Amino acid sequence: MSGQPENLMELYYSSVGRNSSLLLNVPPDRKGLLHENDIKALMGFKELLNKEFEKRSCKRQESICNIKKRQRI
Repeated sequence: MSGQPENLMELYYSSVGRNSSLLLNVPPDRKGLLHENDIKALMGFKELLNKEFEKRSCKRQESICNIKKRQRI
């Protein structure tokens, strides 16, 4: 795995952003657990995704609410 959340975000945009799949390939160890560094990178990546799409999601929700209000009239 690339290790840094920023690298994962770049991979995300270069794959999912181009209508492809993102395969992270995060293997478990012999005990079936993920490595601590991988967990940190994935959690950091999750935070970056949440921050990136939080505003867009709110705007989309506002649009949906406005459409529903218009339909009621």
